[in-house]
Amino acid sequence: MNKKLIISLSVLFSVVVVALILFWTLFALSSVSVQFHSTKINLQGLSDKEIVEAGGFKYGECVLFEGKKGYEKNLKNATKNNKLFAYIRVLNIETVFPNKMIIHVAEREELFSVVTEEHTYVCDRDLRVLRIDPEEQPNTIDVNGLKIKSTEISEGDFLDVEQGAIKDFYSLMLQTNRDVSELVGKFKSLDVSTYTESETEYYSFKLTTNQDRVFVINNPKFAFSEKIKLMFSFESTLFGKSQDGQVLDAGGNQIYVKKYENEYLFVSKEKEPVAQALTTEFLSHCAIKVDNLPLDKHLHRTEKDIYASLLEL
Repeated sequence: MNKKLIISLSVLFSVVVVALILFWTLFALSSVSVQFHSTKINLQGLSDKEIVEAGGFKYGECVLFEGKKGYEKNLKNATKNNKLFAYIRVLNIETVFPNKMIIHVAEREELFSVVTEEHTYVCDRDLRVLRIDPEEQPNTIDVNGLKIKSTEISEGDFLDVEQGAIKDFYSLMLQTNRDVSELVGKFKSLDVSTYTESETEYYSFKLTTNQDRVFVINNPKFAFSEKIKLMFSFESTLFGKSQDGQVLDAGGNQIYVKKYENEYLFVSKEKEPVAQALTTEFLSHCAIKVDNLPLDKHLHRTEKDIYASLLEL
């Protein structure tokens, strides 16, 4: 082989090796920090250092080739050693070039107290268990009737339930500009039950407010978002205006209802002469129910095919 070629290749090889060493040194992970995007009410006893250590970050490894899923999994599983980690929500792990990472986290907020015969599980919006059998009464929504499929539940676990629509509760409520503090301030309980329609079993949510107003949402698996919007719309209308014990709509007109089977439907007095005027006294003994239009009469119903009525309690 030509001597010149050998020298050229040796020089090239040396340059490549040096470049790789410099490259690896430049992009070698050297520091990891934590950035919170929420309050730290239940995380006062957990330091940034403990969070970083729980991630098991590989210092000295090139940040360009480091997968972050493993670090996120480590943080998720850290509850086994410290129960406070149950309150950690990892939003993402950001790579800051050339050689740093930032763990973006938020505190999981207590929203539900899922009550069973054996235990009470204080959970966040995703049904992650934050506490079990708290000594004091938490400021949460009591949930009764959930069918839990999970076994041997510990802090940090996610409850596996049959009524999965409850996991959409927070995000859909948030669409109506109600965050966790407003939800726990408004609702005191959510009771889950089942009913049968056209030989098919469905479940329903009964929501009771701190003002003792009751709402029933049938089949929340279907059109849950639209049903929530309709529920709040009717609450605003029915509890908005009244005069001399009569319930009025936004325009000041009397509201009329007519009983049909086990519910009271909202009707026009002109079309239904036998309809009764809705009074504040009668309303105080009713729940606002939001339901689908019957499937046997609306085979191709859409999410807009829903209605509201009153149920006597």
